[in-house]
Amino acid sequence: MTFSPGQPLPFEEQKSDNRIIKETTVYQGVVIEVSTNLDTGEVNVKSVKTGTVIAESKNNNYTINSSSFLGEYNNTQRNIGGVELSESDLIKEIERIGLSTFNEIRADLINENASLFKRRQLSVSGIPGVIDSTTGGFVNSRGLLTSSVISPSFLSPSNEVVSPASESSLSFEDGIDLLDSGFSLNSAFDFTSPAFERPRSSRGEVITLKYPEYDISEFGYDYIFIQRYKVTQGDAANKPGNPSTIIQLPMQPNLQEDNGAEWGEDKLNTIQNKLADIGIDAIPDNFSLEDIKNAIKNLTKNLGNMGKDIINDDGLQRYITSYFAGQAVGDNIFSRDYGTVINPNLELLYNEPKIRSFNFNFKFTPRTDTEAEIIKKIIRELKSALAPKAPPPYYFVYSPDVFKLKYKYNGGIDHPFMHRFKERSILSDFSVNYTPSNSYMTYKDSGSMTQYEVKMTFSELEPVYEDDQKGAGGTGF
Repeated sequence: MTFSPGQPLPFEEQKSDNRIIKETTVYQGVVIEVSTNLDTGEVNVKSVKTGTVIAESKNNNYTINSSSFLGEYNNTQRNIGGVELSESDLIKEIERIGLSTFNEIRADLINENASLFKRRQLSVSGIPGVIDSTTGGFVNSRGLLTSSVISPSFLSPSNEVVSPASESSLSFEDGIDLLDSGFSLNSAFDFTSPAFERPRSSRGEVITLKYPEYDISEFGYDYIFIQRYKVTQGDAANKPGNPSTIIQLPMQPNLQEDNGAEWGEDKLNTIQNKLADIGIDAIPDNFSLEDIKNAIKNLTKNLGNMGKDIINDDGLQRYITSYFAGQAVGDNIFSRDYGTVINPNLELLYNEPKIRSFNFNFKFTPRTDTEAEIIKKIIRELKSALAPKAPPPYYFVYSPDVFKLKYKYNGGIDHPFMHRFKERSILSDFSVNYTPSNSYMTYKDSGSMTQYEVKMTFSELEPVYEDDQKGAGGTGF
């Protein structure tokens, strides 16, 4: 690692920041690296596999190297079942989709890592997507600095979502410090006015955090899908929550489900059974106050008859005599004298269902600076969702956010041969081990740990019922 994302520069170095910031992503099935110079805003896009330069820009005008990239592009499309293109069509494809993607990544890297001085300078230069650190102005897709500003409410942690009130305001949903948030502009802001012409991300307003940092779904790999749902404080109608950050993690060993039911022993001996029968017979199904009065009279009468039956039953008479004698001396006289016990009619009766829980254990090993940032954001996102909400004046503490879990197969469909999760779950336990190898190690420049071990336990909000299994895919719930 050669830099620390978000690390502030000394004042004397702010006027010249020659750091090259790189981010790896997937474009049309090809793993690419987008490099941005924080001093000039120059961007270079190349294939990670072959090193072929796809596009580069020294200002806002891109040079597209379609002839060099055409062969790799079409080879990739053949492997993933995509559509092969001619060189002219590839140029159109890159101009239509690629350039907006490259601009988005460049803007994110500048906004996250450049000094306030350089952000101001690059916004004046017209780099699309860059936010002017002085005025809050936003550079649109034409390279024009708009008068629209970002609401300062995002600079302090908040559980509230500030909706855009006009063309001069934007909302930042995560409530995390901008300089350390690693947010995607297209994901975090709602561009509702004509002033914001920058193409929106395919993810819409939901930020996606992926480990590994490249999109494993693009290669048809299976993965675990975790989506946070933000629950509005004290709003019963919002109990399901509003969809928020998505976390994609690779499959891991020991994926299992455990389900069960609570059963318990229950006893009903002969005398208890007779008393129960008397009580049931005394009260009719649709009873009134008068029925209760008559039931009490009948109960007294029936208890008297029961007493006569016991007296006439030699076995029960001996048991009662021995029982009270045993109570006097603290011993089981009946069993000692006769070598027997009264039949308890022991049965196992159903008590209640169980709530399912799922344990996940992930080891994160950052291989690049951007991957280290992604791991940090994943940990912070889970901690934030787990924490209860305590808004001023702190009279009440509100429940944490909830999650939706899925196993994804072949790049995106629900796994056809694994179990399903209920609609919502909570993160009941969460732990992070910063030294899983029993030694403290960090990368020299950024300070990122060389490895993290994250353990999570999710518990579903409700039990699994028989009706849930009807029509459920995979192996059911």
